[in-house]
Amino acid sequence: MSVSLGDLTPNNIKQLKVLNSVIFPEKKFEESYYKDCLEKLEWSQLGFFNDVNVGGISYIEEEIPENKDQLRVNIKTLGVLPAYRRLGVASELLKYVFDNCKENEKIKEIYVQIQQSNESAINLFKKNNFEVKEKDQDAIILIKNL
Repeated sequence: MSVSLGDLTPNNIKQLKVLNSVIFPEKKFEESYYKDCLEKLEWSQLGFFNDVNVGGISYIEEEIPENKDQLRVNIKTLGVLPAYRRLGVASELLKYVFDNCKENEKIKEIYVQIQQSNESAINLFKKNNFEVKEKDQDAIILIKNL
């Protein structure tokens, strides 16, 4: 059994659309989201388990408001089909982001916003050294300083 990653391409963008509709049924993704994913290929990656596409990650780089010379990464989506969770796919997708961030010394932090009710996602990020930055009754923001 093996976990691997693959680039998002015009040929497999429909796979990401299907994955997102299954993993995030409550969220509607606009076509502009997928267009951005294709234009900034390094910001998206697909996760495979035994060559089956079972997950994906997308993120964006943005300026840190308090310091315009530095960047942060906002993880927009990280999802794996329920039957393939706890097999290392999400961890490999996160590692991909961490490795990309190491290549740009301007990136100082990574953050993600998660529903408070999504305990498995919160635990995954905490396991990867993210800390709680903010909470409200619906969402939690976790941050990892680099």
